[in-house]
Amino acid sequence: MSDTQKYIVLFFISLLHISSVYSQQYYFNHYQVDQGLSNNFISCAVQDEDGFLWFGSKNGLNRFDGNQFKIYQSDPSVQNGLESNFIRQLLVYRDHTIWVGTDQGIYIFDKKKEQFHIFRDDIRGEVLSIRTDNKEQIWFVANLTLYHYTPISNQLRQLTKPEDFFVSALTIDMDGKAWYASHLGLLTCVHSQQSLNLNEVLGTKDIWVQQLYTDQQGYILAGTRSHGLLRISPYDLSVEHIFGTNTENNNLFVRDILHINQEYWVATESGIFIYNTETRLTKRLYHEHDNPWSLSDNAVYTLCQDHEGGLWAGTYFGGLNYHHPKLDLFEKIFPRNQKPSILGYAVREMVEDPYGNIWIGTEDKGISCWNSDLEAFSHYGTADGLSHNNIHGLLLIGDTLLIGTFDKGLDLFDIRQRQMIAHYDSYNTDGTLTNNFIYYIYKTRAGIIYLATGRGIHIFNPQNQTFSIFEKVPHYIFYTTIFEDAEGNIWFGTWRDGLFKYDPTIDKTTIYTHNIQQPHSLNSNRVNHIRELSTGAIWVATENGIAILNENNEDFTRITTAEGLPSNQILTFTEDDFNTLWISTSHGLVSYHIPTGSMQIYNKERGVIGLQFNYNSVFQDAHKFIYFGATGGMIRFNPKRIQHHSPSPKIPIYFTSLHVQHKEVLASNPNTILNTAIAYTHSLTLEHDQSTFSIEFAAMTFLSPQSKVYRYKLDGYDNKWITLKNSNTAYFTQVPAGKYTLCVQLTEIDGAPLSAEKTLDIVIHPSIWLSSFAYTLYGLAILSLIGYIIWSYDLRIKEKNRKRIEALKIHRERALYKAKIDFFTNIAHDIKTPLMLIKAPLRKILFRIDEQSPLLKWLHTIERNTNKLVLMTNQLLDFRKIESDSFKLYFTSVNINQLLKEIVSENNTLIQYKGIKLFWHLNAPQQLTLDQETVSKIVSNLLSNAIKYTQDYIHISTNVVADNMLSITFRNNGYLIPREEMEDIFKPFHRSTQHIGKTEGTGLGLSLARSLAELHGGTLTMLTAERENIFILKLPLQNERQIITPP
Repeated sequence: MSDTQKYIVLFFISLLHISSVYSQQYYFNHYQVDQGLSNNFISCAVQDEDGFLWFGSKNGLNRFDGNQFKIYQSDPSVQNGLESNFIRQLLVYRDHTIWVGTDQGIYIFDKKKEQFHIFRDDIRGEVLSIRTDNKEQIWFVANLTLYHYTPISNQLRQLTKPEDFFVSALTIDMDGKAWYASHLGLLTCVHSQQSLNLNEVLGTKDIWVQQLYTDQQGYILAGTRSHGLLRISPYDLSVEHIFGTNTENNNLFVRDILHINQEYWVATESGIFIYNTETRLTKRLYHEHDNPWSLSDNAVYTLCQDHEGGLWAGTYFGGLNYHHPKLDLFEKIFPRNQKPSILGYAVREMVEDPYGNIWIGTEDKGISCWNSDLEAFSHYGTADGLSHNNIHGLLLIGDTLLIGTFDKGLDLFDIRQRQMIAHYDSYNTDGTLTNNFIYYIYKTRAGIIYLATGRGIHIFNPQNQTFSIFEKVPHYIFYTTIFEDAEGNIWFGTWRDGLFKYDPTIDKTTIYTHNIQQPHSLNSNRVNHIRELSTGAIWVATENGIAILNENNEDFTRITTAEGLPSNQILTFTEDDFNTLWISTSHGLVSYHIPTGSMQIYNKERGVIGLQFNYNSVFQDAHKFIYFGATGGMIRFNPKRIQHHSPSPKIPIYFTSLHVQHKEVLASNPNTILNTAIAYTHSLTLEHDQSTFSIEFAAMTFLSPQSKVYRYKLDGYDNKWITLKNSNTAYFTQVPAGKYTLCVQLTEIDGAPLSAEKTLDIVIHPSIWLSSFAYTLYGLAILSLIGYIIWSYDLRIKEKNRKRIEALKIHRERALYKAKIDFFTNIAHDIKTPLMLIKAPLRKILFRIDEQSPLLKWLHTIERNTNKLVLMTNQLLDFRKIESDSFKLYFTSVNINQLLKEIVSENNTLIQYKGIKLFWHLNAPQQLTLDQETVSKIVSNLLSNAIKYTQDYIHISTNVVADNMLSITFRNNGYLIPREEMEDIFKPFHRSTQHIGKTEGTGLGLSLARSLAELHGGTLTMLTAERENIFILKLPLQNERQIITPP
């Protein structure tokens, strides 16, 4: 057979295999304890009407919102009503409730209150199944016994007895009839009493039905412990054995069954079996040790399909496995141990030969040749003649593969003979190949082969096997990529020197570089890739985003992370047939819809092999499949199968968690904030000390939720939307009091909305000191303060005026007092001498006159009034001396008690005359150091005052009190001095109102007594007690060394 015939045969073989080129793959994402599950054993799974997924485990109930797991557990410290953490069965029921079957009975979970309550105290055994019929009645198996419960009438019926047989499984058929299987192998309909003995049908004795399931056509599927899967018609009870063993010919232990489209998905202890009801072919999915996207565990216990078409498989040790058909769009090719695959991880360039082979250059394991039709790989490295295992450039010319290596030059490889045919480097080319690092190889439409090297651009002539330097661009620069546009211009990207364009028609080279001062210059001088789009625009991949050459051919339009790219490090891109540009970055794959500019990000959770892609590693094969190389292998996909930026259905979004002051608030715990779970709360009221809070939210999408973006805005507080990447929590710190509305929306990375706005009204009460009542009080306080200030000002002015008037009055009084004193002093001086002249002769007359003389009485009256006048003049003169500081004290040793008696003796005549009783209480020592004259005058005035005003007695006492003070007290029972006059009576010329008109007096005695007491360093005070006027004189005692003899 000629070569041409071989090519034709291979071509038709490849056409026959086009449908199988993209073989069906099943890739799973995994969720385990590390991602938030309460336990890796997942026994049951359901999705509720709101979109939340619920998973039962050995350690509680898990709710998944696409971002986080929320765990509900039996915990003595949290009184939520759940008493067992081993969840066996789940049933989503009406009124936002979930029936939870455990190993200790059934609990009903209220999602709004986040509380459990026991269904029946008498149902405490292990629950194997819970189902509901079309009348919303509940059927369940507990303690291997079948029960029927009618919620409307709260009636519970026990339908079987454990002593007769054990019930192991239960299902409700399409007509709402209940079927159960027993340990005797009987399949029975409760309503029609139809019964089928599966042991007789299969010729066995110990069949145990583990699971019953009604498929979409109404057939009853029976999963058994050791006899695989059976399909039974509920109408004629015919039985079909779907399969019974696995690939190792072991009996299958079936755990769960799910009917999806034309396939039965069967969970077993040996993985998942997929049975196609049309082709009757079976596939097995199982755990592969060298495939991180396979099932995490072969023991699969439960299956659940969500509203997006994703499948959830709960396993015994491996947690949750999530599969969605869209995850299979990207086929992953990576090094494997158990299956043929590539050897290298760092995939660089790829080319396709005419025989359907893909040649893959890697940077760590040489070259791999992949025939996807035959699922065969062959590998070539240094052991096969290659100069290096680090491959950078690939170009196929006929059957010759040009291989650019890292620092080892250029290799030529015959793809038919599978052998090396030539090697070129700077040593065997006489220096015409000036650099051995062949970074990139490109062939123009004219057949010119350019080599981008670490030092200049070289042209390789395959006919004569020669190299030459391309002189139109600098030859000392490191070049990274080459491209020819539709007009024949050749573009050269460099490592650090910008972008070069060579126009061969005019033989001109143009340089584009980055200028930090010009925002429309090239993004970066590091250029990684160049492409011309179907629109004719030149797109340049740089280390700082994408640069699009504008129509003026001078400046650029930039696309960076600010427009939604996951990274500014752009590696390669290629355009498909659907106006979509596929862009590889250092942080994922991007599809960019050229007409609209909308983007979608593809990361590991959306099926790509990893986030880090490689330089110059992009390729489209003959079937328009696109390949991208990464640092962990490569991906291949058919862009036709990927939905291109069509509008998505609006995804429901919920608030999922509330934290106040960094503590989670649950409706199940007593609090003043939530009485309903935050997911079902429409308004929130917070106090002023709860204004620091955070709210988590989640859109009910499980297909790559981390690739989506949330944005939120607190109306009344935020002016703009706040965008969240890789987060679903809004944080607020010390929000002022007021009314707000929190708005949340799910978007694509480019801002395209994926959900309607979810809103939550939030009211934050002001603190008591910022409330309306407080402001009213503040207003009143301010008004009161203003009034007080005005009143105080007025009072101060009045007081100031009063004091001014008082000062003037005092000044006038002082002037008057001084005038009085001066007047009386002058009179005293003038009358003292005549008085003395009267007094002396008067004494002589009294001495000589006969006692029987009738004149004696009149003479005594003259003497008494003369003495009174002499006393008054002496007092006035003493006042004058005190005020002029001319009154001197002379301290001597004085017998105070004797002195008092002498003064009293001098007044004895008057005392006896008035009939005054005199009492003594003299405790002072005999000799004290005092000014005798001063003390005599003080005592005389006090005694004279007491004699004048007492009624019938005077009490005189002396004592030495603390601080070496002499105390002399005079008590009398005269008219009591009012309290308000007690100080006034010590003022000169002042007399008490109680005494005016009753007793004569001048008002000088007490004033002079106090002045003399203060001059002596003492005090004279007055008080009333027990209807007595009490005068207390206190004088400090002097030391003997201070005794001064009077002159």
